[in-house]
Amino acid sequence: MNKILFAIIIILICSCEKEAEKAIILNIEPFSFIDNSTCSNNTESINITDSWVTVNGNFMGAFEIPSSVPLIGLNEITNLRISPGIKENGISATRIIYPFYEIFEQFDTDFDENITIYPTTKFNETVNCKFSTTGSFEGLGDGLLVGAKNNTSVISNTTNPNEVFQGEKSCKISLNSFSNILYASSKEFSFFDDFPILPSNVFLELNFKSSISFEYGLINYILNDSIEVECGGINKSDEWKKIYLNLSEKIVPYMNSSVFKIYFKGDFSGENFEDYILLDNIKVIYQ
Repeated sequence: MNKILFAIIIILICSCEKEAEKAIILNIEPFSFIDNSTCSNNTESINITDSWVTVNGNFMGAFEIPSSVPLIGLNEITNLRISPGIKENGISATRIIYPFYEIFEQFDTDFDENITIYPTTKFNETVNCKFSTTGSFEGLGDGLLVGAKNNTSVISNTTNPNEVFQGEKSCKISLNSFSNILYASSKEFSFFDDFPILPSNVFLELNFKSSISFEYGLINYILNDSIEVECGGINKSDEWKKIYLNLSEKIVPYMNSSVFKIYFKGDFSGENFEDYILLDNIKVIYQ
């Protein structure tokens, strides 16, 4: 009896070892971005935080990049799909596949024990955008934003290397005890009449660095009237960050009858001698 139990245990151990030998690790490195679109305007930065992985038609899950994905019991990978994922509105709890970036695909992947993938992505061919030129603040003039309503803050372009994200200029908004209210809106109206089908996804992309938290939203212009639509807030950050802000629910219902401007609002905190908001690469992306 003891010999039989011993034999069974040996068989089970060998079986487990064989199964373990079939386990491989799929290592996914950060995405590289290919500048293929006028929406990039040679200033594209990305903040792809996650990889949404599908292997041979089976969804494996979403993993924070860099990712290590265990694959068990696979003899071959005939189709590997990695979708770029972001934090929607900069919130860790709302992670989504970014609909404007292409899915990385690789077929008939060779492997032994481990695989390392260096995925690339670019804008989908159907992507369109607004403000990509003026929102980079690199051209002549003051760029995209202008003070509006009760604004007392100072809005300017900075060329200080310590304040510029990339290129030669960024937008700087300064607030203090006298210039203590920010209300900035885009100079340009946003029309969607150049797109044959009404877009279902609309995002505001930007890079920012700020000593205060601030709000963003839309001004909808309908006939001779305007409606201010609050969309959300952006938390302060002492480092430059790229953020993807979902405007779809706010903007799509009005597209047949209005044009838009984007706005930013904020107040002097009183915690510093001067507060600042630095902005760059502002654009509205849609498809």
